[in-house]
Amino acid sequence: MAWLSFLKSKDFDPTDFEKQLELISRKIATNERGLSKVKYQERALKRFIKVYGISGYIVLISYALWNASPRWYNVSRTNLVWLLVVPIVIVGLIKSVTRISSIRHSRKQAEVERLQFEHESKIEELKEKTKFSSTQALLSRFADGIDLRAQLDDEILERQQKLDEIKKQSTEQQPNIRENKGWLDSIVDSVAGSDELDADHRFALICPRCLNHNGLAPPGLSPEKVRYICPRCGLLNGALVEEISEDNNTREAEPVVKGLEETKEG
Repeated sequence: MAWLSFLKSKDFDPTDFEKQLELISRKIATNERGLSKVKYQERALKRFIKVYGISGYIVLISYALWNASPRWYNVSRTNLVWLLVVPIVIVGLIKSVTRISSIRHSRKQAEVERLQFEHESKIEELKEKTKFSSTQALLSRFADGIDLRAQLDDEILERQQKLDEIKKQSTEQQPNIRENKGWLDSIVDSVAGSDELDADHRFALICPRCLNHNGLAPPGLSPEKVRYICPRCGLLNGALVEEISEDNNTREAEPVVKGLEETKEG
């Protein structure tokens, strides 16, 4: 772990830290080999006890029967006791080996777990002192520029959302502005007088010939500019009203002129 040499500082000695990690790693490796050794010894002892114990028991049976000849039930009490005790001893030895091996294995396993936890704690301490996690995060974020592009996309999206909110607020405020404006206009109109052609004013359409009421003019238009035919007398009202009025005045003036001329001739 010579690569820790560049991390030297006043409160952190990488050489000492390296030695501690190496020592813990060696202990872990030693105890893991001890676990394998315990299992191997357990299998070897059980195999030894089974092979030699069963072989010896077969020899003991043969010896007891040989001494009891010519009848096998004439086995002596001593040989009979051995025939009963030897199997019990063999089973007891196998169980003892299993029990002892299990205890040794549990202790080795606990020691390995303790050393692994200590090793992880040292690694975390090393990361904390060297700020490894933050450095790794910065490298992974900005090494290929992906994070910068994502950050720019987020900023653009945020600005677009703000712009949409501003547009929405301005749209919601427009009716209020119009209402306020209409209210102020009504006050100004009441004081200074409103325009006769304002959209709120509508004039009656009265035929100049028969004086028939023909409804109201559209908002903002004077009656003289509305062209319509009077349903009562059939007069075309609107843009031609002045011409018709002038024709009527001419017709009324013609008899008067003729009368004056006759008076002069007489």
